[in-house]
Amino acid sequence: MDTQSQRRSTWKDTLASLFKRRRTNERGNSAGSDGRSSKSSSESSSSSEEISKVFSTKDFQIVQKLGVGGFGNVFLAKYRQNTGKSKGDKRYVALKVIIKKDIPDNKTDREHVQAEHFCLTHFGHPFLVKLHCSYATPTKLIYAMEFLQGGELFSWMEKFQKFSKGVATFYLAEIFMALEYLHEHHVIYRDIKPENIMLDKEGHIRLIDFGLSKVGVSENPEHFTRTLCGTNSYMAPEVIKKELYGPAADWWSFGVLGYDMLAGYPPFKADSKHEVYQQILNDTLSLPPRIDLVSRKFIRKLLNKNPERRLGHPELGGPLAIREHDFFTDINWVDMYLKKTEPPLKSFMTIKSDLDLINFDNLPDDNEQDNAKFMAENDNQTEDQDDSNGLFKNFSYVDPNF
Repeated sequence: MDTQSQRRSTWKDTLASLFKRRRTNERGNSAGSDGRSSKSSSESSSSSEEISKVFSTKDFQIVQKLGVGGFGNVFLAKYRQNTGKSKGDKRYVALKVIIKKDIPDNKTDREHVQAEHFCLTHFGHPFLVKLHCSYATPTKLIYAMEFLQGGELFSWMEKFQKFSKGVATFYLAEIFMALEYLHEHHVIYRDIKPENIMLDKEGHIRLIDFGLSKVGVSENPEHFTRTLCGTNSYMAPEVIKKELYGPAADWWSFGVLGYDMLAGYPPFKADSKHEVYQQILNDTLSLPPRIDLVSRKFIRKLLNKNPERRLGHPELGGPLAIREHDFFTDINWVDMYLKKTEPPLKSFMTIKSDLDLINFDNLPDDNEQDNAKFMAENDNQTEDQDDSNGLFKNFSYVDPNF
């Protein structure tokens, strides 16, 4: 056995041990690798009242609006603990605020809200965004999450236009491990794109925004889904055709992202949604000649229009076949998982303080008074927004280490 094969075998054995310990911890309802509680929903709900007493909007001081979404806004906020050993400590969080009345009253959108809450409160992984706490007010649902100062991967791809193979390999490896973890827990992400991937101040990635994730989907076709959702240019053919699909749909989007990183543009792009769909369904994949042969083979295998012949499918070796592809030859998976490998974009991070927003492009207009009004609006009422369908039940959560 050559040195490279021996090294890969060692990585596989060590990773298997790490994953086994992680699954054992989860089954034992202990804290995960990032300290996140793995309590059952019944245990979590029993402490819901206690949590709601501890956290409220008054505990967070809005610093800056970071983004505007369909259901609400995202803010940079300062949290100051007023009790316990850490009294007076300050930390900064990303506060995602969802307006209850803006959530459409239909089954699909209710499931999206529930799926996001489930993923944020039940799963912990080095490359998934970390939730500190969540709580509800009479008119809002609020998540306090880690503040990721590196900004969106999209901004970095725009800045560099295209990534070198080394940079692309590093970030695709981290994204791969996040997706593999979700698939192990029967969750498909369904919206892989640069805008849904953020970097921390060290340059490591996090998947954010689980609003389109689907819980309960496995490699078993009996557990597939067929909802048409995602971002047009990243959707798999089977999703567009409204066929039953499973985790392979994520590997297609993963391949589109890899193409985008290496080429500087996505493989399918047009002026209308219909044109993009037709390209995905019918066009032969064309890769720029400047992309190296190994990368070309890797992308082609991921962008196979037949999910059963796509790299990552169980019949073709599953996720292990992706991890062991020659594209990832230089990746030490154990060091990557433990964040011992220095991110290639770290040297470009010029963050000077905890409030530095240099890596955030196109920040929305910000007004301190408007932010305060938004947070306080209608929350002096005594009764909650109507919740006849139970959407907001047991929403409160707290990471024991927060």
